[in-house]
Amino acid sequence: MKRKLKVIFIAVYFAVLIALFGFICMCFVSCACRSDKKNSVDINHFELDLENVPEGTAFADILAKGSWEEIGLWDNGFNKQSLKLDDNCEIVQYDEDGYKSLMFKLYIVLEECEISTEKAHGHMCFGGHGQVIFEKLPYVKVAYCDKDGNILGITEKKKVMPAYLRLVQYEFDADGGELSYKRITKRPFFQIWLLMLIMLILGVFILIRMPDPINTEHIQSGEVDNESEKQD
Repeated sequence: MKRKLKVIFIAVYFAVLIALFGFICMCFVSCACRSDKKNSVDINHFELDLENVPEGTAFADILAKGSWEEIGLWDNGFNKQSLKLDDNCEIVQYDEDGYKSLMFKLYIVLEECEISTEKAHGHMCFGGHGQVIFEKLPYVKVAYCDKDGNILGITEKKKVMPAYLRLVQYEFDADGGELSYKRITKRPFFQIWLLMLIMLILGVFILIRMPDPINTEHIQSGEVDNESEKQD
């Protein structure tokens, strides 16, 4: 019975491994054949989409809270010069409840800023490794600002959940007072590789620890021989 269970375990175990390996191969083929640049992932940028912005909004900034002492403060003069802001304007000096400006207190680059006041929406793109930033600064808000750096409104706060065992690009959506985000994964099959490795190690461990089946035929024949010797 134990030998039969061992054979069944080995068959099921390797069937699952083969299925996972096939799925990984399909992921590789899918990524290799994908040619649409819109579906590409750039982990060195993160984006901000804006809807229903307050009247007079010229740009928006992400306010972040977390371990600023670990990530390090940086006086970002490049972004201030790009937006023609004074050092003493409200958004540059913002520091409330641990929240500070990403654009002016961290080394990220404002690469794109398109705000339509007529349609009340816009899009912004920042150069920076968002995964590293939001692991250290997970609590975020978005501040709507006018051309002089005065804050016109701030969204609700949102906690950015960390992404483990994969590389991701972050996209934030601010709609009036609401804030949401999504993560675009670059390597969704890395976790499956890890799962296969764990299963392989676990399977080898179980096979090593599994006791050998007892040879019942040998025991029975030995018992018959002992009984015959006693009778003699």
